[in-house]
This record gives sequence, structure tokens and C-alpha cells, in this order.
Amino acid sequence: MAGRRSNAEIAIILGAGASIPPLVSQQDLVETLLGACEDRRIRPAQIYLRRTFKGLSQPGSPKGILRFEEVVGPLEIAESEEYWFHFGGKTEDDQDRILTNRQVLDSLDTWVAMSLDPPSLPKPANSIRRNAEEISRFADFYQPRIDSPLCYSRLVSFLDQQGLLGKAVFVSMNYDILLDRVLNVSPGFFPDYDLEDFVKERIPSKEIPGKTSVKLLKLHGSLNWRMCESCHLLRDTGNAVVWPQSQCNDCGKKVARPMLIRPTLLKDFRHRVWKDVWRKAGHVLASASHWIFIGYSLPMADVWMLRLLAQSARSGGSESGQRKITVVNPDPDVLQRFKLLFPVSAGREQNFQSWIEEYVAAGKLISA
Repeated sequence: MAGRRSNAEIAIILGAGASIPPLVSQQDLVETLLGACEDRRIRPAQIYLRRTFKGLSQPGSPKGILRFEEVVGPLEIAESEEYWFHFGGKTEDDQDRILTNRQVLDSLDTWVAMSLDPPSLPKPANSIRRNAEEISRFADFYQPRIDSPLCYSRLVSFLDQQGLLGKAVFVSMNYDILLDRVLNVSPGFFPDYDLEDFVKERIPSKEIPGKTSVKLLKLHGSLNWRMCESCHLLRDTGNAVVWPQSQCNDCGKKVARPMLIRPTLLKDFRHRVWKDVWRKAGHVLASASHWIFIGYSLPMADVWMLRLLAQSARSGGSESGQRKITVVNPDPDVLQRFKLLFPVSAGREQNFQSWIEEYVAAGKLISA
């Protein structure tokens, strides 16, 4: 935790549950993939699932039993050791088609991008040609306001009204860009990922007229961080989601992809981006006087996050013992897991939406 201290007072830690709805859970990622419509980009992942976890398709098989990380984990191990290929069906001349682990992983990443930016969500005007009504729908859906149907929009609006947004830093473990879009659409703020690796635009983000930066540290990457495997440039694509094997606007090759850390124990943090963002998250957590966990289940297998939280809790000096810790999660078992690390944490057996409704009614952040 050496280095400059953050001036954040509130650290809001976001897990996958914070984005449900309108997005799906990790269990739903697996189940909906099996029943998804025919698409060549996700077919390798479907073939892998059906041939490896054959019981998933059996009548009466339990729902929600297989998590996404349990599917990805074995594939990442196999890819790192450069073995284990998969049957991909037959070619037109009746030859076996072989899939590599990388092809299956790319297909799974494509399914993640499809699921976390579904057709039901309004799309940005610059993604494809859209009419004025669709442009307005996008702005209206993501605009921070207290009566928004999107929880992130309501949260940003309320923090702004209470004068707390400038004192808060978001630490997200999610790939989706719901919060990113809320901040981008906002007339007064923009997301600041606090990374030096992005290709700089002509006008630096810190000089956007009339806009103030809001720190958003995404520990596992983001679907709008486009990394090209040819020219190796990293760009922030704003409101647009990047898919694997996208065309790079810099070199023109179709080898761009979102920069993500997959949810497995086998995490590769060698790239400087990951070292920077995790280090800065440690600074934020160590200095913040209030931690708010929303939709994060604190799985004990998430050893990197456990290490970050435990070390940050001990690195805040004498004031760390006075830190407020609020856990917003409808699952009582999750609250008990947090108590193992932080006995003084205040549990709220609520989902994101009901918690927002309660604190908006109270006119303040609620920690007990």
C-alpha cells in the first residue's frame, strides 16, 4: 500500500448483483447460452458446454448449479498448458472440425459481451445509425435522476444531490458499462479510470469543459476497454461495447477484444494495467472511512479480492478501526461471510433497488 493516499471518503464496491436487473447473473450466463439462438460466434461455446457438462441438458437437471467461472477455469488452465482440443462438429466434407481452447474462450467472451449489452438496453447513437427517438431513449435511460428505472442512475443522482459524489470512488468487479454510460451521459461528470495506458485523445479528459471526473476503478477490466492484439493499443470506447475479434480502428486488423480478467483462480496480472488499477484500489480502500458493498458475494475462492480487502483494512492507520462497512445483499449467507472478515460490518438484507429506495426516503446513506 505504499504510495500516495487517496482522498476518497466513500468506497462503493460493486459486484455482479448490482447490475441485476437489467443484466443476468453468472448462473444465467451458462443456462441462457445453452438455449441461445444459433449464432456462429457463440457456437463453439455451446458445443463445449453440451459435450463437457452433458447433465445440463437432461430433463429435471437443477438450475443455477453451474457458475460461469467453473466453465471458464478449466479452459484457461488448458490454454496455458497448450493442450486439450475439442470436437467442433463436422465439416462439409464430413471431416472432424477441431476447436482450440482459445476459440472456445473467445466464444465465451462473445457471449459475455452479448449478455451484458442485450438488445433490450438502449444503445449509443454512435454504434449504428439511429433515429432521434432512439438517441433520446438512450439519453433518458442512463441520465442520472432520482426516479430512474436504473439503480446506477439513481445512485449517482442521489450522491450528487447530497454533495457526496466528489468524495466517492467506485470500485467495480463488473465488465458491464451501465455505470460508465450513466457518467458519460451525465452533463456534469465523466468516468475516470485513472489509468495511463489508454491512447490519449486530442482533448484530455481532465479538460472536458463543465465536467468533473468520478473515479471508477474496474478491477477485472471493462467491455469498453479495447485492446488490439496486433498494434497493442488500448482505447476507451466510451459508450460502445467491444466484442472479441473486433476491428481495430488504429491498425485495421480484426484482432481487437475487450481487456478483461476472467473470473477464475488463474488470473494473470502481469500487464501494467492490472497492477495499476489494483494498487489504486488499495489506496482508495485504505483511506476511505466508509466501505459500501453492493451485490458482491465475497466468495472465499476470490483470493485476490480477499487479499486486497484484508490488507487495505489494516493499512488505514489508527482511523481504520472507525471505518463503517455496509453490505447490501439479499443473501444472509453473504452477510455472514463478511462478518468473518469484518465483524463490525452492518448487513442490509436487501437488493440494490430496495436499498436505494430506503436511503432516498431517509435522505442519507444508511449503514445500520
